[in-house]
Amino acid sequence: MLPPRIDTKAVQDAMGEYADEKQTLAQRAAIYQELIGFVPPRIEARLNVTGALDPQMLDLQERIREHGMYPKCFDVKTAQLMLFGMLLMDLSDAAALHAIAARRAGANWEELQAVISLCFLFRGLPAANRGAEILADLAKREAEGKPALERGHPMNPGIIAAAAVAHLPTLGLAKNTPEFQLTLVEGERALGRALRELKPDLFVVNSAHWICTFGWYATCQSVHEGTCVANEAPDLIPGIPYRRKGDSEFASALVGEWQELGLPGGRNDAPHYAWDYGSLVPLLYLDPDAEVPVVQIPTVILADHAECMTAGRAVHATAKRLGRRVVFLASSAFSHDLVRGRHLRPTPEREALDRHFIDQLKKGALDDAIAWFPDYSRAAVAEMNGRPLAAMLGALQGLAADGAKLAGEQFGGYAQSSGSGNANIAVWRQ
Repeated sequence: MLPPRIDTKAVQDAMGEYADEKQTLAQRAAIYQELIGFVPPRIEARLNVTGALDPQMLDLQERIREHGMYPKCFDVKTAQLMLFGMLLMDLSDAAALHAIAARRAGANWEELQAVISLCFLFRGLPAANRGAEILADLAKREAEGKPALERGHPMNPGIIAAAAVAHLPTLGLAKNTPEFQLTLVEGERALGRALRELKPDLFVVNSAHWICTFGWYATCQSVHEGTCVANEAPDLIPGIPYRRKGDSEFASALVGEWQELGLPGGRNDAPHYAWDYGSLVPLLYLDPDAEVPVVQIPTVILADHAECMTAGRAVHATAKRLGRRVVFLASSAFSHDLVRGRHLRPTPEREALDRHFIDQLKKGALDDAIAWFPDYSRAAVAEMNGRPLAAMLGALQGLAADGAKLAGEQFGGYAQSSGSGNANIAVWRQ
């Protein structure tokens, strides 16, 4: 039902190499791979041909497509069902692609048949026959394991869990991890197994060590690759190589969501951008095989707690709109009044504050945690004044606003590092 693939070498020999400087060919293709599971042949042709002959036009086409296909008022499933119906009215073979995209976004067979029935009212038996043929072919594709539902999860797009995770530089390499911090390593491994069982489409990592003064940036690279060095402790992390998938579509949409909310949002497209250890270290244990795509967001110095919560809620809103199942990771210590001496614990008063806040999260008492958070973060001297934790609370606000009852779980114990308090705690639907 799809046209044959193009001969990309013949295109390149006749028309030249892909020349778009805004995004690579792989970045352009990743959006369609994410939406449909593969790059349709005609899309592949347009990317290669127009990308070589008129890259500015290609960029305009893709920006308009992104704006039109992801309206804020519709989630991805609804938009794809509508597009399926519109194209089916014309008996277009492209209707099949949007049926696939709708399934990946969570549409069931009954919903697709309802669209076909609506088309039948105005287009008659040709639309009914064509629509049934598309669904039959789609069922066959799914039975054969072809791309159709690799990312689709009909249940609960949006934030599916949020977690505070430890990122101590001593956790980066096993040889540097003292015995009293091993509970954090084992906790992150167990937490990672639990999170991966939820089948997330994406990790959004808010690291206390990617610090921006003014603006909210999202990493828009389709692939994250480089070597991480702990600038403040190069003896502990002298260089850990990493390669993980990104999600440029989600990152771009998140920037747009921030801007709509009046936050200073911006894209991080820097080809030489290198990860901080606060982003990498938890993922070494949460997702050791680098299976889940990652988008990073920073800690913004000029953002107060309210703004951080707004930024976190925007992650949930963007995930819902794009049909993503997202885990929000606040890579941060709790209390963080540092002293020299890795073995030293927080003061008893600050440790008690940490444990009370963690207990609130474990109970899913989100309103209580938010109400107390300004006092807690100030008295406990939370890392970065609690900004990543505040963004996590905002992400959970989005989930709770959808009617979810929350519960939390701690993975591993509470451990010290130079006067800071650290733990791994996840909150999700009961």
